[in-house]
Order: sequence, then C-alpha cells, then structure tokens
Amino acid sequence: MKKKLLLCVTIFLTINSFAQDYNSYCADALTLITKKNYKEAIILLNNAIVLHPERDTAYNNRGYVKMCLHEFNAAIEDYTKGISIHKNPYTYCFRGYCFSKVGDTAKAFLDYDSSLQMEPNFYLTLSKRGILYHYLDSVKLSINDIDRALAIDSSQADLYYFRAKDKNALGDYHGAVEDSWSAIAIDSTRPSYYSTIGLSFQYLKDFNLAIQAYTVAISWDSTYALGYYYRGFCQLKLNHCELALGDFKKAADLGSSDGKKMLILFEKKIELNE
Repeated sequence: MKKKLLLCVTIFLTINSFAQDYNSYCADALTLITKKNYKEAIILLNNAIVLHPERDTAYNNRGYVKMCLHEFNAAIEDYTKGISIHKNPYTYCFRGYCFSKVGDTAKAFLDYDSSLQMEPNFYLTLSKRGILYHYLDSVKLSINDIDRALAIDSSQADLYYFRAKDKNALGDYHGAVEDSWSAIAIDSTRPSYYSTIGLSFQYLKDFNLAIQAYTVAISWDSTYALGYYYRGFCQLKLNHCELALGDFKKAADLGSSDGKKMLILFEKKIELNE
C-alpha cells in the first residue's frame, strides 16, 4: 500500500514538474521576445512543444516570433496548429495578418471575420482589417473599421494616418488634415505623417502650408524622396522654378521616378528656351 502511494505521489510530482517546465519555457520565451531575442525564444518554445505538443500556447508564441521575423508561411503553420487545439481571437487575428502578408487576402479576411465573431470589438483585428481594406483601396470599409478601432483605443497614431489617407482619397481634405494633426500629436517624428497633411494642403491649393509640411518631413528624414518631389511640385505651382528644380533633382538622386520625369521636363523646357 505504501509503495503504491509513493508511486502515485512520484507520478503526480513528475507530471507537475513537466507542467511547470512547459509554463517556464513559455514565460522565459516571452521575456526573450520582448527583448527581440527571437532565436533564443524559439529554442525555448521548441522545448515546450516537445514536452506538451497538445497545448496551444507555445505554438502561438512561436508563430508570433516567426511573424516578427517575417517568416509568414512558417508562422501560419504554427498558428494553424494552435487554432486546431484552441480557438481564440488573437490567433485568428495574427494568422489573418500573416495571410495578408503572403498575398492571400481572402483567407486573411476569413480569419479576421472569425476573430471578430468571437470578439466583436477586438481592437487589434479591427485595426488590421481596416489597414488591409486601405491597401485594397476599399476606403469606406477601411474608415469604418478604423473608426471602430479608434473608439476603443485613440492612442494609435498610425490609425489616424491611414484614415487621413483614406479621407484624402474621398476628397475630405479638411477631415484628413484633422486626422494628420492627431497622428502628429501622438508621434511627431514620422515623415509620412507630414507628407500626408502636406498632400491635403496641396489638394486644398494652399501650397505654402504644403511646402512647410514637406519641409518638416524632410527635416526628419533627409533621404525622403517623396517629400522633395511633392515640395518641388508645390514650388512649381508658386512659380519658384529654381527651388522646384532643386527639389526635383534631389528626388531624382534619391531614386524617385516621378522626380526624374519632372527633371527631364525641366531640362527640355530649358533647351527650348535657349
């Protein structure tokens, strides 16, 4: 009787030990992930999966690491395994994002829909689906999702930025200006935010304000070819031809095809005048 009892206790302790090892591997891996030590994290998660292949946490975390490493197909495999064990809105959301990155938008939307069926106001899925709609030029659907996401968390600069671009596309330039300012208020270091508000001012034919916005964008990134090109275009609208030529040259030097086209047009005009 004592031997049987001792055996049961030993088995119980062994099971608990393995369970604790699994949780420790996952916890330690998360610490490494926050430090972007992805290779070391994968080793720990591999160990966890060997111990308990029937659990989903390590698969999902390893999928996240592979997603961060832009190994999207490998991430999809891990997320699919995790979903087969336990369905949750996070896993569907991240797998949907990975599908979008490999160009399978149909599966991406299916996963986003599955995520939102489980959690209708899941901020992360709403934002990612909204951005995907943006890239597919479905601007009204993009705005709808981003509106819902911002109602949950209004601290995400990128969402204001994407909504500003959508509003520019719809001709709501004043609304775009407001969203761009909101993005800049959260993060004032992103050249693309200034470029977007510059484009709004440009559409509103306020070329002086547009030039100021593009100048700030360039001040944050002196290699920002788009900023030079758009600023050159506005300079041209104001008949500041020499300034425009300088901006187009800089844009062309930085690899802008539009800058090169404008530079060729300028050179042809100079030849005709001569």
